[in-house]
Amino acid sequence: MSIPLTPPEQTTVVVPAPASGEGNWSGAASAAVLDGRYWLTWRERRPLHAGRGVAAHVAVSSDGVNFETEGSVTVDDFPDDLRPASLERPALVRLADGRLRLYLSCATRDSKHWWIEARTAATARELASTADRLVVLPGSDEVGVKDPVIWHDGTGWLMLVTCHPLDIPDAEDRMTTRLYTSADGLGWSDRGDVLAGRPGAWDEHGARATAVLPPMTQDAGRGAGPDARAGAGHGADAGDPAGAGTADGTETLDVATESGVGAMPPYLLYDGRPDAESNWEETTGLARWDGRRYASVPFESGMRAGAGGQTWPVRHVSVVAEPGGGLRFYAEAPRPDGAHDLVSWTAGQVAG
Repeated sequence: MSIPLTPPEQTTVVVPAPASGEGNWSGAASAAVLDGRYWLTWRERRPLHAGRGVAAHVAVSSDGVNFETEGSVTVDDFPDDLRPASLERPALVRLADGRLRLYLSCATRDSKHWWIEARTAATARELASTADRLVVLPGSDEVGVKDPVIWHDGTGWLMLVTCHPLDIPDAEDRMTTRLYTSADGLGWSDRGDVLAGRPGAWDEHGARATAVLPPMTQDAGRGAGPDARAGAGHGADAGDPAGAGTADGTETLDVATESGVGAMPPYLLYDGRPDAESNWEETTGLARWDGRRYASVPFESGMRAGAGGQTWPVRHVSVVAEPGGGLRFYAEAPRPDGAHDLVSWTAGQVAG
């Protein structure tokens, strides 16, 4: 198996940090290719005294590098009684009727709790004002939920969610990843933990899924994606659910788990950290579906990016299959001044 995970020494900054210095971050992005165009959504974060995660932006590009912002949602675009303390990683999908749906990670004020809201609108510009809004995962007193990774497999929606247990004060940064399924993307069923850290390992303190690797095929139009329209671009064909065997040799795992979930994507990328001190400086790892859950797969030293002989860990990695073949990665990478840029790079197609 050959999976091109190591970024080149030179990555391209696609969204620079909103300002210089600690706490100014562009990142936590989700990417998709819809009808040959690249869609990118990310959170803008400021230092703690300036509001933390203040906005989620949606942008479009023809080449995957030069983006034009189509819409934004800020913390001020919520009713006063539901105004979040911060926004984190968003996710964008397209529905069968062509509308866009933006999932937002929202922090409860004066709390370590998080919830996920969905906004549905005809265009990205309408997501802030006239969108249909619904809290799809409220979390609970025991757990906060955030950072969704969402795709449609041709029959329904699947979502990987980062869950933070709230039972131990000042240890809420621990994290696992749970799987949820849905027929409509609004009402979700909890299928249980599918990814967790390992005692004594580099991911002991937490494991957060960030991206499902595209199917291993030269045809970038097949397989799971964020587009629910039958036969659409990067989305799944209605008659070819992700994970089903294909004549072109696509590697899949066609399994049935005890939870009732069928085929799952074989590989995903995830953020891990060994301890609380590594929060915000996670390393990206690779995990493979074993029929019941995702298990970490060793590869060389984790994903890193940098230049001039210096490298830094990248986190919140997202990946898309490019229309012309190959893969394009997006990731949040720290700068020497403490700010974070949203960077991108390309790699050859995943090969079996």
